[in-house]
Amino acid sequence: MTLTATGGPDHPAWSGRQTALLRAVDELHDTARVSDAAWSGLREHLDEPEVLELLVLAGWYRTIAYVANGARIEPEPWALALPGTDRSGA
Repeated sequence: MTLTATGGPDHPAWSGRQTALLRAVDELHDTARVSDAAWSGLREHLDEPEVLELLVLAGWYRTIAYVANGARIEPEPWALALPGTDRSGA
C-alpha cells in the first residue's frame, strides 16, 4: 500500500485524526506555519500539549532530513524506496 506517498489528506482511507495531522504537517512543510483551520482540526483530536509536541516532532524530522540530505547520507540498502523516488542520488 502506497497511500502515504500518493494519497492526500482528503483520501477516504484516513480517519478524521489522520486527516487533521496530514493537513497540519503539509502546511508546516509548505509554509512553516499552521493555519487557524488546521490548528482547529488538530485540537478536535489532540490537546494543546500534544499539538505542541507534534510541532516539535515535525521540526525534528525536518532537521534530520536537512542533516541527512546535506551530508548526502545514503539510504539504507534494505529500505524500500517511496514510489517515484530515485535512489541513485541523481
